[in-house]
Amino acid sequence: MFRVKPFENTDLVRLTYRRVTRFAAVLSIAVSLVHTILLLVLQSPLWLVTFAYGIICTGLLWALDPRRRARIFIPGLLLFWAIYLSALSILTLSLGRVAGFQTLLLGMFPIMVVSSRMAAGAKLGLVIIFAIYAIILQEVAGTTQPTTQLDATAFSLMRGLNLGTAIFAISSIVWQYFRIITEQQAELTALASTDLLTGLHNRRMMTDLGGREVASSLRHGLPLSLLMCDLDHFKTINDEHGHEAGDGVLAEFANLLKTSVRESEAVCRWGGEEFLVLLPNTGLEGAHVLAERIRSAMQDTPFVVASQPLQLTLTIGAASLRPGENFQALLKRADDALYAGKRSGRNRVALEEGLAVS
Repeated sequence: MFRVKPFENTDLVRLTYRRVTRFAAVLSIAVSLVHTILLLVLQSPLWLVTFAYGIICTGLLWALDPRRRARIFIPGLLLFWAIYLSALSILTLSLGRVAGFQTLLLGMFPIMVVSSRMAAGAKLGLVIIFAIYAIILQEVAGTTQPTTQLDATAFSLMRGLNLGTAIFAISSIVWQYFRIITEQQAELTALASTDLLTGLHNRRMMTDLGGREVASSLRHGLPLSLLMCDLDHFKTINDEHGHEAGDGVLAEFANLLKTSVRESEAVCRWGGEEFLVLLPNTGLEGAHVLAERIRSAMQDTPFVVASQPLQLTLTIGAASLRPGENFQALLKRADDALYAGKRSGRNRVALEEGLAVS
């Protein structure tokens, strides 16, 4: 309970906490500006407190930049907390409980809860300490004579502003935290489903997508075809020119594939130099036409490897979905067609159960 779990202290979690903390600091500076204006209008000398708070915390935003090193960010955060507590305590004791400044302490609790460097037990302890402090501050402010007097209307306005600000601050911090988490979840999902070299779907994504497309095609009685593409003699490029040159060829071929298919058709790097093209609403004849177009484009595209022009070719196996089968069965028949094409001389399109020489 009192130990930080490894997944709670990752770079991503720490970055999330820092972004939320900075957001809270910016929000508090904006609120202090509103208080400064209001106290000036009410001709209260306490505007100097809120004004000084805003100026000091604006300077602290440099230290609270999420990109700062921990030895800068953490002292900056502690100093921000100390100034925040000090300013609220002065305002609460000066104006009394009726002004409602003590309610702004509630804005600190979400920041404590989402901290990545404290275990659950430590967070609970800190929350309890701050809760006790807030209660004591409120009781002391209610039993002592305020040092600054305002009329009833001003106190009512101040109390309403502070209560509304506390609710808005908590809601905004929680919303910001949720927004950051949602953005990061989308980024992680994209990373988990994308091949880093080519930007295409990876094997995992295509397996999931293929399963869904097969189920949809069988349910609605629509055709579905699959192309498996393999670069001919790709190993020679790696052996003679290095893996960096080979990666460049794969990236260029991926771009060729992306520009050759429709938006509804999915392209994937299956592994090594093998690529898949999933073709919804396309029968074997249509798949053959597209495969031949891709093969011809590959043959006609000049590739420059280590300043040397190379003519690269491609072999493609094509298969179409049969009633009652799954994605793996469709993939197996496309793979079998591909190897039939390889055995027959490469640089061609091979259809399931028969070879179409291009």
